[in-house]
Amino acid sequence: MADEYNELEQLVNDVTSIDTARMTLRWALERLNGIEKERAELKKNLGLSEGDRKQLESRVRELEESFRSRSKTLDEKEGFYSKLEATMSLLGEGKLDLQQLLRKENRLDQLRSALEDEYQTKFEELDRKQKGVIERWNQRLLDVETQYAARLSEAQSKYDSLRSEVETEHQSRLTSLEKSYKSKEAELKSRIDMLEKSVRGSEGGIESRRKELESEFLAKKTELEGNFRRLRSELEASLDARMRSVDAEHAQQLRSLESTWAVERSRLTEEQRVREDQFRNAQEKIRELENSLASVQERTSEEVMRQLARKEEFFRARVAEMESSAAAFAAREAELAASYEAALAKKTAELEERHAAERAGMGAREKELKARAAGELAAQSEAFSAELSEVRSALEAERFKSSELEKKLSLSGEERSAEAMRLIREKEDFFSRSLAEMEELRAKDRSAYEAREAELRSSSQEKIKALEARITELQAGARGERDAAL
Repeated sequence: MADEYNELEQLVNDVTSIDTARMTLRWALERLNGIEKERAELKKNLGLSEGDRKQLESRVRELEESFRSRSKTLDEKEGFYSKLEATMSLLGEGKLDLQQLLRKENRLDQLRSALEDEYQTKFEELDRKQKGVIERWNQRLLDVETQYAARLSEAQSKYDSLRSEVETEHQSRLTSLEKSYKSKEAELKSRIDMLEKSVRGSEGGIESRRKELESEFLAKKTELEGNFRRLRSELEASLDARMRSVDAEHAQQLRSLESTWAVERSRLTEEQRVREDQFRNAQEKIRELENSLASVQERTSEEVMRQLARKEEFFRARVAEMESSAAAFAAREAELAASYEAALAKKTAELEERHAAERAGMGAREKELKARAAGELAAQSEAFSAELSEVRSALEAERFKSSELEKKLSLSGEERSAEAMRLIREKEDFFSRSLAEMEELRAKDRSAYEAREAELRSSSQEKIKALEARITELQAGARGERDAAL
């Protein structure tokens, strides 16, 4: 049987080889036709390119000739106009000798004609050389074309001979393959007939064997059915026990998850309540700080205005006293300086105490919120330190301005009023800038706190959602196990 199968496979391979050879020959013929078409197109394109090249060369020569002639004409016109301009200028000045000019013009004409003749001879010689070069190139092109045609005809003849050889070889191989195919086909038919006869002879033995196999099959079937029923009862009992254990484990897992979820939810709720309390406390603290800052700014501005009013009154009184007596003015000036220094020192001490109290409050708030956001407290402490330094610098500036005011007591009333108004405007601008900076710091703190609170809330909600998803996943897994067990 194996030998017969190998022979059949060989026959099929022979048929496939014949088809492959036919397809290869067809492809070679198509390829040759395509090459012929491409060669004809290339020859046509070569002729067109040669014609275009000749036309372009003639056009280039014409353009060069016209360019040279126009350049020569323009040069002659330019020389003529320059000479005419020089001649007219000399005639206007009376320095030109017409006879000498005519002689020079005649000599120049002779030189020009001689130069033109020389250039004409050189141009003619160049034209002859160029024509000789073109003729040589044309001759070389003709030689190349003749060689190409000869080689092409030689290649064509070789191709035709090879093609005829391949066709004859292919035809002979095809006829031999067809003969072998027909002989193998007849042999195969005879073997098929012989196999059919042997199969019909062995059908009786097959029938008896089939009956024996059927009896054995029925016996095995009854035995397997008994085993199946027994194993089914055992598996059902073990499945029931497994289901009960799975249900118990699932109930235990659910109870543990519910207890864990209750503890986690209570913890998250407590944490959220604590954070909300912290947020409310922080908001109250911020409002208190804002109120204290506003009151400090208001008191400071009122104090400055009162001091400025007192200074203005004092300046007016001092002007009157200066007009009456210089000695009394000096004594009053010393007394006023002492009182001003005391008031300024007192005001500085009050402001430093207030800022120290505010700093102490900020330290307590920093300790309270340190576990939640250390970066925010550091930023606030830096902001308040900057504010304190700004207030101190403002006090120093006020002290300096007060000394400047004391130095300018000798000014007139209008100048003192203008100076006082300028100082008032400067103080108002300073306090408005300080207020804007404090508002900006407060807005930054509030936005940072709100962002942190939103982040904490989102993280707690994500944890809750993850726990709920885990519970649903476990419930779905338990249901799937139960369904699979059933």
